[in-house]
Amino acid sequence: LSHVNPANQWTQCLCVAPTYELALQTGQVIEQMGKFCPDVKLAYAVRGTKAVRGSRLQEHIVVGTPGTVLDWCTKYKMIDPKKISIF
Repeated sequence: LSHVNPANQWTQCLCVAPTYELALQTGQVIEQMGKFCPDVKLAYAVRGTKAVRGSRLQEHIVVGTPGTVLDWCTKYKMIDPKKISIF
């Protein structure tokens, strides 16, 4: 969390979990730790999360499953993989 720059309004950190449940659990831990970094925002790239084609995410951290993260990067262009600095 300390490596994320809240001034940059794009996704900087990508966390890929093999299962839906593990992605949610990882995200919950990040949310708990993120209480001390209120400007850092988190998004979940898991099944059931609405994706709007062409819109850019402003959340700094994305936690998700491989298929949904891939869709958000390639199909929906919501995440720019070139701007990911923490994986």
